Amino acid sequence: MKHNTDIFGLAFADYLKGHTKEVILVDTDVSEREELPVSYFFRHYDQMPLWEQKVLDECRGKVLDVGAGAGSHALYLKDKGHHVTAVDISPGAVECMQKRGVKDARVADFFSLPEAGDMDTILFLMNGAGLAQKLDNLPEMLSKASRLLAPDGNIYLESTDLIYLYQEEDGSVM
Repeated sequence: MKHNTDIFGLAFADYLKGHTKEVILVDTDVSEREELPVSYFFRHYDQMPLWEQKVLDECRGKVLDVGAGAGSHALYLKDKGHHVTAVDISPGAVECMQKRGVKDARVADFFSLPEAGDMDTILFLMNGAGLAQKLDNLPEMLSKASRLLAPDGNIYLESTDLIYLYQEEDGSVM
């Protein structure tokens, strides 16, 4: 029997079935185990941080939402009249987005996308910089994004600040 490793897809499917209190357990080599509420991926615009709202308000034209998850950003932008292409490597996440109304949701690896050069906005939200996996890979990721981008297009990239993991109680850094 094959084991389904699409953790996000499974969690999103459960959420859509009404299991809205579930969490994803996140283990890293730099912190204690954390619980990530699945509901966080289903936030509405007014539940998002102000900086995230600002980014969404700055989007224009054709938008590529990379690592789109449950599609909350894509849905908001679609409702604002943008053509949004939402990509994720999780088949379950893409199925969830489609069920939620994202018209152009695709299972795709960002690095394999055809380089049409026609996207006006590219989003890497919710720690999207992590797609690079290592700081040394960030130039390659941004270079790929630039080849997808239309002239005068914009890239919005988010990275989680982990400095809090290394701060002492007095605010100094270990």
